[in-house]
Amino acid sequence: MHKQRLILFLTLVLCISQSQVFGWDYTTHMVIAQIAYNRLNNKARERLDTLVQKIKFHEKTYTFVTAACWMDDLRDDPAYEALKTWHFIDKPYFDGVPPREIPLPSDNILSHLRSSIENLRTGTGSEEKDAEAVGVLLHLVGDAHQPLHCISRYSEKTTMRKETEGAMNSKLLPRLRG
Repeated sequence: MHKQRLILFLTLVLCISQSQVFGWDYTTHMVIAQIAYNRLNNKARERLDTLVQKIKFHEKTYTFVTAACWMDDLRDDPAYEALKTWHFIDKPYFDGVPPREIPLPSDNILSHLRSSIENLRTGTGSEEKDAEAVGVLLHLVGDAHQPLHCISRYSEKTTMRKETEGAMNSKLLPRLRG
């Protein structure tokens, strides 16, 4: 009985003391890439291993798994400002307001996923471009599975303006969880 109480107490302490929620980060992208890598046949692994060796950022080199983080490395460099919109799509979520048509920008995660898949399917004629398509695909597949990379909230509070949500939005997340 004493052991059960101790386990319950320690579990409660761990749950209550947790002050930070970890969202999509390098680890999450690499876990997704590792799952994909584990499902590849040997021929595909060899080809992709060769391609990702061509991905570089400054002096940093990548493996298949770490290449899933390459776009986040680029994102923080002002020279790659144009790539920021590649990481998400702002599909509207109407919170207590009537739905309305909101056009989605054409430069978004879905357009670049499609482009990368097509480039890999047909080939670009350049090993470096093919390698970039692999890096984009690896990263954006992870981002596409991050719910808050795919939604923008519209509400009375925002007077129908877009309100970009962070991972800790207490009003939106319970509704997404069901």
